[in-house]
Amino acid sequence: MKKLYGRTTTAPHFYLHLRGDMKLTQSMSTLIPSITRTALRTYTKFMCGYVLFVIFAGALVTSHDAGLSVPDWPTTYGENMFLFPVYKWVGGIFYEHGHRLVAFGIGTLTLILAPWTWFVEDRRWVRNLTFAALGIVICQGLLGGLTVILKLPVLVSSAHAVLAQTFLGIVLILAYAHSTEYRATRNETVTTDSKLLGGAVLSLILIYLQLIIGAVMRHSQAGLAVLDFPTMGGSFIPSISESTIRHINEARQVIGFGEVTSHQVFLHLLHRGGAIAVSVVVIAFVWKACTLPGVSPRVKSLAQIFGGALFLQFALGVVTILSVRNPFIASFHVLTGALFLALAVLLTLRVRPQSTLRS
Repeated sequence: MKKLYGRTTTAPHFYLHLRGDMKLTQSMSTLIPSITRTALRTYTKFMCGYVLFVIFAGALVTSHDAGLSVPDWPTTYGENMFLFPVYKWVGGIFYEHGHRLVAFGIGTLTLILAPWTWFVEDRRWVRNLTFAALGIVICQGLLGGLTVILKLPVLVSSAHAVLAQTFLGIVLILAYAHSTEYRATRNETVTTDSKLLGGAVLSLILIYLQLIIGAVMRHSQAGLAVLDFPTMGGSFIPSISESTIRHINEARQVIGFGEVTSHQVFLHLLHRGGAIAVSVVVIAFVWKACTLPGVSPRVKSLAQIFGGALFLQFALGVVTILSVRNPFIASFHVLTGALFLALAVLLTLRVRPQSTLRS
């Protein structure tokens, strides 16, 4: 006779209860990891969206020239950042202080993600990439502080902007690694999609380089160095000759703008040239993805969205110039650039050879 749960039972009944408990334990051991994976998958997707929001908040700071509206760091006018009174959030302080708060949020989310991934994830590359993301977000916070302490130096401010885009790409890779799509396709032997890999990688590289140029241009006060479009300094052929610079500065004086240097004009023209290069490569990629036989529907549909994002980004760039850099239009231009990069990363992941990222 055995005692089980406070009652007496025979040995056969005892073993039946024991087997039932073992099945329940096995069921729970399967259910808990499944719930954890689902939660982690949702969490990383949320992080992608939140990073885009932080990038937009940072763009609003630059577009409103509010980078030094709060002249100290990590405090805000000598007060605790989290206790700074809301009624003092006026003018540029609203954008700069608000950006600090939402940026702290992404740091907190990453601090949660790192140990969570370490304890539940068995893929080494995913764990390593998660801790790389943690290191990047820490560096990003320090660069943000240095931009204030050093009074907005171009290189530091540009690095701060570019690192945010890099962080977005890493978080997107992590989200993809936890997605149901990744688990469903990791054992496929699709060959047609991989024919698009070269175009996807080239698009990704050019977009990333264009974002770097754009960041340097914005933080060099060169976003409006050339005010006319589609002409550039009065000509369809770009030039940084003395006559062109003089023509540009005369046009600026008419509307009360200060003079620009040849360096600023060069950065602006380089960004316009980069936009043309990106457009050519992306259009060629989208055309191939939509016409090549055997391309999977998920790649083809994403390529079409990619093409739409190109059109939107180009249009926002033009309107930014014609509106004399409306701060909200300029900020949406930065946000769309980040989204454009994210689409390029996702396309590269989808057309990658299935043998990669399999473990």
